[in-house]
Amino acid sequence: MEDFSVLVENSDECLTSARTGLGSYGDLLAKSLKTLKKHKDVSPVLEDVISHTDQMKSTIDKLHKRLDSYLSKVALLQRELEETRERSYTDGLTRVANRMYFEEQLTSLAAEYDSSKSPEPFCVMMVDLDQFKSVNDRFGHRIGDEILVLIASMLKANIKGRDIVARYGGDEFAILLPQTPLADAMVLADDMSKRIAAREIKAKNSGTSYGLMTVSVGAAEYIAGEGGAKLIDRADSALYRAKKDGRNRNFAAE
Repeated sequence: MEDFSVLVENSDECLTSARTGLGSYGDLLAKSLKTLKKHKDVSPVLEDVISHTDQMKSTIDKLHKRLDSYLSKVALLQRELEETRERSYTDGLTRVANRMYFEEQLTSLAAEYDSSKSPEPFCVMMVDLDQFKSVNDRFGHRIGDEILVLIASMLKANIKGRDIVARYGGDEFAILLPQTPLADAMVLADDMSKRIAAREIKAKNSGTSYGLMTVSVGAAEYIAGEGGAKLIDRADSALYRAKKDGRNRNFAAE
């Protein structure tokens, strides 16, 4: 998909360049042809040049129009590719990033960190909804889905810049925080948790209240060379400690 997308983008550049070049050459031929036709007494060779120049001008005009059509089709194909790419990286329910996109960005950021002479700190936060199974059992999966969408939007509202919120699986979310040390990540976790805990959960259509929802958070800062999977494991361990300690807690990995 990525290679094909690059091919389309390169085709766009080539076609645009060819179209511009042909247009300039066509204008030059038109001027030359006009000058040549002013001469009444011309040699047979010059007559042949005029005839071929006229034919070339006609060919150039046709190619110009065809390239216009091709460029329109390439532009449409580019838009469709971007839409397909966005869908493939987006969670269908919550409309935040999905796990695949999150892990790709995490791998890229870890590689960037490990190869840099002066790397910037970054963190991963794992966020889990407390007692979510009981919400589903009590109110049904449709309400559970509405709550997931609401929580996802609240998490996204708390991030900035290159930060990424992703649905990692079920009722668990992952947040990637570039250029963020662990201390700052924990400040964000505390603020985010308080905002969520203070928000009354209501049905979108009926306005029926389903009470309050809390989250537990585990955060870890990347250690050079450990890789993305190990970083997630450490953040998950911190999340497990937060859940075990009574939920509605935020723990940093050791």
